Amino acid sequence: MSVAMNAGSPIWKGGLAHTDVKSGEDFTVGRDATYDLMLYRYEVLSLIAYHLALKDTGLIGDGLSDRTVKALRQVYGEEPRSLGGAEDVHTLVENMVSSIDAECGAVLRTLLSRNEQVHTDLRLFFVDHLLSASLVAADACIRVMGTRGGEDGDMPGYTHYRQAMPVKFSTYMDYVSRTLLSISERSLALADMLSECPLGYGSGFGSLSPVDRGGSLAGMLCMRPGSENPPPHGIS
Repeated sequence: MSVAMNAGSPIWKGGLAHTDVKSGEDFTVGRDATYDLMLYRYEVLSLIAYHLALKDTGLIGDGLSDRTVKALRQVYGEEPRSLGGAEDVHTLVENMVSSIDAECGAVLRTLLSRNEQVHTDLRLFFVDHLLSASLVAADACIRVMGTRGGEDGDMPGYTHYRQAMPVKFSTYMDYVSRTLLSISERSLALADMLSECPLGYGSGFGSLSPVDRGGSLAGMLCMRPGSENPPPHGIS
């Protein structure tokens, strides 16, 4: 099923939005559209988690919350090949949800900033790919270790792509397996470092969202609670 995407005017109204100098837009935008599409599924997943957590607060009502999650689940199954005229993945998802249910599109980012959204998307993207890399490296390590069960022998060592001093086959395989194990461990460690949930921090300006970001929200995204965010205060 294809969901219609209605492109509106860009959120950024000033600057390059009022110029026809294509080279200037290319310079500032570059390949952003390609990278944004890579974040599509993480964007939708994080919004589903946010609205499930938001439902517990009763802020927008159970009926609208349920409809919003249903619409997000529907667009999660889509595979957009372009931004469809939208300036970023945030507007793309909003347009797709709005085409299903306009009221859901209007409340999609209730008390949620786009900055914390992309921060969350990027972390989910990196954690996902780091975990995959860790598994691939660990699997390769096991396969390499399995080659040591046969007859041992001598082989030429290599340095700078040239043959160097001889080395035992088992010694070289130990080196390769330990390297792969180190890659796997470092990938897991980096994924753990990035697993702090930024959704709900309010982009440094404080957040009015009643969502329990340190509990259910972080848990649904398989992330750790983020740092405490002070409540916003009035500007004198």
